[in-house]
Amino acid sequence: MYIGEVSKLTGASAKAIRLYQAPVTSETVDIDYIKAHNYGSNETINPTRIIPKGPELDFSKSHYGEKLGVEL
Repeated sequence: MYIGEVSKLTGASAKAIRLYQAPVTSETVDIDYIKAHNYGSNETINPTRIIPKGPELDFSKSHYGEKLGVEL
């Protein structure tokens, strides 16, 4: 699943944000590298290897998982 797909799924993006906010995780995750690798490494899936600019997930915001009834 790509970052763009995660942003379309409210529960999934809430979970991704909550996982990112876990202690030490944000220090070890390089979102730009992950995105570049996912879009640029497999020529069969993305023959042009174009890496989209967005969407951008705000990993610092509240994940609202509890309000959505999403168990994270």
